Amino acid sequence: MEMLGIPGAVRVEDALVAAGIEPGRLFSRPGMGISIVVNNETRFIKGEHGNPSRILVDGRPADTGTILKGGETVAVESAAPGGDAAVKAADLIAEKDAVEIRVNG
Repeated sequence: MEMLGIPGAVRVEDALVAAGIEPGRLFSRPGMGISIVVNNETRFIKGEHGNPSRILVDGRPADTGTILKGGETVAVESAAPGGDAAVKAADLIAEKDAVEIRVNG
């Protein structure tokens, strides 16, 4: 079968390329992490995971490898990035002693 001018089996990924959908819309990115130095000890706090994209073919969950039949509708919900890292100073210290804290420095 030939669809979109592509001979053979046509997958969702082929339809997305033909529609000009940028691949970056399909993959989530984690939020920005931070590095913190507490009492000369460097700690890294990771950002949150993002949410992946959702692909539907005629309302049913699909992925980029799903083979299309003629006349189907492909819907794509873009991936969402994760939230940036956040931490409270109180969470970084075990005791109430004097501390030195440097953020991203």
